[in-house]
Amino acid sequence: MGLSYFIDKENWSNITREERFFCSYLYHTLISNRPCLEKFLNLLGKAGEGTWEVGYEVCFYRDILFSRGVKIKEYNKSNPHKKLPQKRTFDLCLFSENEIIIIEAKCNENFNKRQYDALLDDTKHIKEIVNDKIKLNYALIIRSEYEEIIKKNLQHLLINSTRITWKQIADNFTIYSEIFNRADNLRAI
Repeated sequence: MGLSYFIDKENWSNITREERFFCSYLYHTLISNRPCLEKFLNLLGKAGEGTWEVGYEVCFYRDILFSRGVKIKEYNKSNPHKKLPQKRTFDLCLFSENEIIIIEAKCNENFNKRQYDALLDDTKHIKEIVNDKIKLNYALIIRSEYEEIIKKNLQHLLINSTRITWKQIADNFTIYSEIFNRADNLRAI
């Protein structure tokens, strides 16, 4: 079904550049098929390490505080030295009893230092809210062309992180490989 108002009568799924679109396919792949989740954990070096829950578009601070009966605005008022971002949302998260893996994805651009700094701030905030013993790691899902750039220029900013390319995801999850390959092949505007 192509739509006449898109060039070449494309479908929306063929023209979108939004990482949430691609992450939603990954999320549904992971929650609908336990072997796919195990395969993804293997890409992260976490295979066989307990039970994991997958979260999508995780508004972590707002929701964990609300589950404790506290609104984020109230928390920030009573903790002015520990202000939390109001709407900080992670693309995906993996939760286990002892570890949280925050997954941030990019398709049409690379990560920048400001985004790395925000992830470093998240480390401090999450440990304050959950507990300081929780292990916190990051996975960055990127286009293949950015892998060497990140490794060379920015990796030192974020320890405990793993890089996965959309191409690796496409190669491992063939059900949506065309979509994941498209994420890997997007070009910056």
